Formats: sequence, structure tokens, C-alpha cells
Amino acid sequence: MQEQLNEYWEDVFSVLAVATVMDPRCKMKYIEFLSLKYGNGSNCSQVTDVFVDIHNLYDEYMAHNTETESPISDSKNSDSDSDSEDLPEHIKQRCENPKFGFDCLDDYNEFIQSDIQPQNQKSDLECYLEEPLVPWSLNFNLLSWWGTLGRKYPILSKMARDLLAMQFSLVTDFDAYLY
Repeated sequence: MQEQLNEYWEDVFSVLAVATVMDPRCKMKYIEFLSLKYGNGSNCSQVTDVFVDIHNLYDEYMAHNTETESPISDSKNSDSDSDSEDLPEHIKQRCENPKFGFDCLDDYNEFIQSDIQPQNQKSDLECYLEEPLVPWSLNFNLLSWWGTLGRKYPILSKMARDLLAMQFSLVTDFDAYLY
């Protein structure tokens, strides 16, 4: 029976550990603590494995993120339409060009983007893990906590929703009475 439990534990450890990291009261600190307290020599590798697993999961969610901001609808006033009728034709054509007046801004944007050093940018996951732990409280609701942070950490919020709502163990009648 111990052998079956060990096999089961190996299968679910990673999922449970990643779900634990999604708890702002625990994060990686709790995994490190348990690894030191109950580890069997491979504790450092388990912490590293969890760290790699959560980064891989985050990267997978980032790759599948299809959420795009909806464009703001254009609302035109009837006054602006009547004003544009009075303009000469060559000015109307320039104004109708979507890039009118933004050529310089495009060049500036390229300059700014080339100046940004990507290695200094942190992912939402790294920012979340660096934030201080949330203090323990009896009435802490983890799912609503992630719900309120949906705008700050949209990808992590989706990960938490999927991981924390998952049922990890299901014992059938047969399995319960097998041993």
C-alpha cells in the first residue's frame, strides 16, 4: 500500500505544489519550508522542480492567452461631420489617412522599444512571487482574492481559477474498500 501511495504522491505532488504557490499566504516559501522539514536529501531538487513547473505552466498560459482588449467604439458627433465638409479635398484626404500626424510617433515608439532592455522586465509571475506574503486569517477567501487581482495579474488569475477549482482526489467505492 505504501508503494501505491508513493506512486500517487509522485503523480499529484507537482499539481498540489503549484496550487500551493498560487496561495499568496504560502507561495514558494511554504514549499521551501516543507522541503527542509520533511525532505529526504532531494529537497533542493523538489523546490527547483516546483519552480520550473510553475514557470512552465505560466508560459503555457501566456502562449494560449487570447484575451485582447476590445477597441473603443468611435462615437462621431454630427457637428464634426459638418465641419469636415468645409475642408478642402487635399486636407480631407490627409485627415482620412489613419497614419496622419503619427509618423513621428511611430519613429519615436520604435526608438523607445529599441532602448528597452527586456532582461530588466519581470513577468507577472516573478512580480507575484516577490511580493510579501499575505498574513494568515480565518476568513481568507483565496478565490475571491484572485478575483480581485484579475486586472493586475490576468494570467495568474486564470491559472489560480483553474488550479484551485480542480478536484484532486476521487476515491471510488471499489478503491475505498480494496485495502
